[in-house]
Amino acid sequence: MPKKIFTLELEGTRRRGRPRKRWIEEVERYLEGLGLRRWRELVADRKNGRILFDRPKPTVGCSGNEKRRRRRKRRRRRRRRRRRRRRRRGRRRRRREGEEVRKKKRRKEGEKKKKKRRKEEEEKK
Repeated sequence: MPKKIFTLELEGTRRRGRPRKRWIEEVERYLEGLGLRRWRELVADRKNGRILFDRPKPTVGCSGNEKRRRRRKRRRRRRRRRRRRRRRRGRRRRRREGEEVRKKKRRKEGEKKKKKRRKEEEEKK
């Protein structure tokens, strides 16, 4: 029988894509989230293993989702602040440009008035 196993060739092809997740991989991922890295060693000793798994643990998914939600919220706030700043900068720039344009107009108007006065004064003389 063992010789058959070594010489046997498998027929067919492997599935495309990533390998399917095994149940034990999901359990290990969950336990890692709880902060248990050497869980196999701890479970091998019955007494410690039972204590380890009998006590209540926080749910991994909830805390992870909460962190993710907070991060998204922070990002949204930052984006909003940036947009507001950009809008303000644009408004300020437009105001400045508008003020400059108004100042130029006033200067021109002032210069025109001065020219008129000079002409009137020259005509009087």
